[in-house]
Amino acid sequence: MIAPTPVSALLHAVAVVKAGAFGIVRTICFVFGTQAMYETNLWLITALIASFTMIVASLFAIAQDNLKRRLAYSTISQLSYIIFGASLLWNDGVMGAMLHIPFHGYMKITLFLCAGAIMVVTGKKNISEMAGVGKEMPITMLAFTVGALGMCGLPPIAGLVSKLFMCFGAWEWHNHSSLLAFFLLTVIIVSSFLDVIYFFPIIRTAFFESPSSESSKNERGLKETSPLVLLMVIPLTITAIYSILFFVLFFAQPVLPQPVSDALSLFIFRLAEQAASATGMSAGVFP
Repeated sequence: MIAPTPVSALLHAVAVVKAGAFGIVRTICFVFGTQAMYETNLWLITALIASFTMIVASLFAIAQDNLKRRLAYSTISQLSYIIFGASLLWNDGVMGAMLHIPFHGYMKITLFLCAGAIMVVTGKKNISEMAGVGKEMPITMLAFTVGALGMCGLPPIAGLVSKLFMCFGAWEWHNHSSLLAFFLLTVIIVSSFLDVIYFFPIIRTAFFESPSSESSKNERGLKETSPLVLLMVIPLTITAIYSILFFVLFFAQPVLPQPVSDALSLFIFRLAEQAASATGMSAGVFP
């Protein structure tokens, strides 16, 4: 991970890697179509490949000590969620996949910007060196915690919403095979549990471990409140807030006027719902 942090954040959250996942979603839903995917069992092959990648990438992430490398392997796993959700074919699964594209973007860009801020202020790149960083950079680490919770699919972060829709899409297959539905649900749960295993130690180390006398020295003399550092802290704070806001707005949609909901959510919910309704399978349509 030798790229500058802003470049890494852009590549992993918005551009390049996300384009590939979106291209596969377009291929499943528009090139082949859900009916052809269902009749040829291509959906199952795609779901199995995505499942394998979700699990294995998470296992690789657990083994990394370098923070940016761990986030990079996390990206591989999270992009596989998008492909997995689309391969489920049902409206809810496609809805989860479409929502996970922007939600993952906001959460992952938060995580990479936090990693960059930590590296600039403290000079630390490895997780094993991050003891006490939470006290030295509380705003940055709180934002990192928000992004990490979202990746794990925990409330009150937007990642829970997209993973819930994927769970609903997986459960739709119980009418065909209870065992199949259980397997698909298990993949999502196990992968989310692995997300917890590789994200929570970072939070624990930063907030609850005391640094050694040598590692506690900040030779750069920078603080989180320094004017130049604030230029890094403010953007990651905004993306962290939006990661929470999307969660709140989703459940507040029934009580909010539609123009207000659309404006605050950047039309993400409506666009994802329209895409899912136009391409996904509905109950009763397929045997």
